Amino acid sequence: MPESAAQIEQAVTTARLTVPTMALGARPVGAALERQLRPVTDDLTGHVMEDCGHIIPLHRPRALLTLLRPFLAGEDAAAA
Repeated sequence: MPESAAQIEQAVTTARLTVPTMALGARPVGAALERQLRPVTDDLTGHVMEDCGHIIPLHRPRALLTLLRPFLAGEDAAAA
């Protein structure tokens, strides 16, 4: 995680993420990625997948698709 944090910090020194961005976390890291991205993004959606191991697509593929489909379609999460 320290290496990822350094990479994010370096990437945003000259620009912000202005596109819709989704940060997904599971155990053991939880909302760490969301906390790292929050200060440098204009449009961030964060989710922590409960009852999930570290590899979300392997452990909770249906739950992942439930989050990704509306996000990728540009739908409002509150409406989904």
